[in-house]
Amino acid sequence: MYRILVCVALLSSAVFGVDRETGKRQAADAQRIIPHFAAGNEWTTTVRLINFENASAIFKLSVFDSKGNLTSVQINGSTASSYTATIPPRGLLDVVLTSSSGLKTGMLGIDFMGDIRLPFTVFFKTTAQMEGAVSYEEYPDQWLEFVQFDNTNGASTGIALADLRPLSTGYGARIEVTCYDHLGSELGTFAGLGGGEQQAAFDLGSKLSATRGAKGLCTFAYRSDYSSITEWDMAVLSLQFKGANFLPLK
Repeated sequence: MYRILVCVALLSSAVFGVDRETGKRQAADAQRIIPHFAAGNEWTTTVRLINFENASAIFKLSVFDSKGNLTSVQINGSTASSYTATIPPRGLLDVVLTSSSGLKTGMLGIDFMGDIRLPFTVFFKTTAQMEGAVSYEEYPDQWLEFVQFDNTNGASTGIALADLRPLSTGYGARIEVTCYDHLGSELGTFAGLGGGEQQAAFDLGSKLSATRGAKGLCTFAYRSDYSSITEWDMAVLSLQFKGANFLPLK
């Protein structure tokens, strides 16, 4: 089963949903409707999708106006009312919505191939560089924690990590962090905590220089030699910093 983080929208379906008025769409377990987007004038809405699985995932994003009818905006630079793409394993894709014909608002929907259950976040940005992100839901994996990072355009990503399992000899380095770029290529692995630590906060680029100038995802997992660990006791926070501003990514 695919597991994908959607940073603004999300929908899943065994087949792509038929384009029709949103009010006639089924709010089925395999579908999601995103309640708002803004594109044009000062506003940009970005849909970031992250595929946490080891297989590719195909999705279709549809844009609706406030009356539930399909409407065209600029999607990654091309005018359309829908957008279909494939996300590679461990990959990341941004879908950017803008408009050259004034402000457009409405709803978004995404259909995925396969039986997918997704967390999602929506990013809004203005030309004044004000930005906000809203996370709607999360489905944590029993054995892995996933976070996105974005060190592009002069930004840096800060990570905070806490491991609540009782410490014993050697346990300080039991969490491994592996990062991937937006194409799903592995950038490297490092120890998330030093010896004797149960909490740490750090700049991701300082820990793994290959993440500088890149965006993608990182996985946090207990090392395989700690197979006796049968319960999940880890928490991770991801923040993007750019100048004096910061934005929570998780």
